Amino acid sequence: MILVPRRLLARWFTEKATVVPASLRRWNIVLAVLFSVQGGAILLFSAPYYVPVTLSYLTRDSLQSQLTGHLVTSMGSEQIVVLNLAYLVAFFLFVAALAHLLPATVWRSRYEAELRKGVYAIRWVEYAIASAAILATIALLAGIHDLITLLLIAGLAAVGPLCCWVMETHYPLTGRKIMPQWLSAIIGAKAGLLTWLAIALSLAATNIFGTSQAVPHFLYWTCPVVLTLFAAFGGNLYLLYARRGRWAAYAYGERWYMILSVLVKTYLAWQIFASVLHP
Repeated sequence: MILVPRRLLARWFTEKATVVPASLRRWNIVLAVLFSVQGGAILLFSAPYYVPVTLSYLTRDSLQSQLTGHLVTSMGSEQIVVLNLAYLVAFFLFVAALAHLLPATVWRSRYEAELRKGVYAIRWVEYAIASAAILATIALLAGIHDLITLLLIAGLAAVGPLCCWVMETHYPLTGRKIMPQWLSAIIGAKAGLLTWLAIALSLAATNIFGTSQAVPHFLYWTCPVVLTLFAAFGGNLYLLYARRGRWAAYAYGERWYMILSVLVKTYLAWQIFASVLHP
């Protein structure tokens, strides 16, 4: 009974894999359709769920200024826009659909050339945009509505994938085994963790000082799940550079990037739908 998983794991990490471009093209077509259908379904079936976006600023505290005889400032806040959360969810699904449609159609030759070189830029750009939208969506649900804070969270979330792009550019995953410097990937990971720390602090502050019912409860298990799936992208990158078994083929790692992308975006989209967007 114990030997079976060991044999499967040994086979998984030692066998070579061949993933042909035609196979990846079919995957891209299927995923483009899948993400498009999901994005359309979110827009079609979701009930409006509006969240305010505010802008904080310094202002004069009239009462304290009169009492003390000198200028006393305080923080003010102004609502600048109200967002329908369904649009944000649909946005990162449609971005993913476009990122899979292009390499399957008009950018097919470029896509296959980049796979041979071991550097695929479009993937990392899409991940940067999608990560920014995903973390901004989670932050809004967690009670972070200040525009400046949301921009910082989205920007830091985009840094991680872009740092991985930098790493691939400097150390392309060609057929030979290389010893990369992981500094850029580590910086990206730390930037990403800061976004999760900000969300965790917001959730903690709501529970300590505010009303815990104000935050959708699904966030308390969804955040760890999404964070774990994000970490799996880093694991896939490590296996590619380590050239472990099937990951010796860059195209095999590309297929795993696709699988992880489907898992994290589909899980989060329908978890949000089931919790706050359903009619």
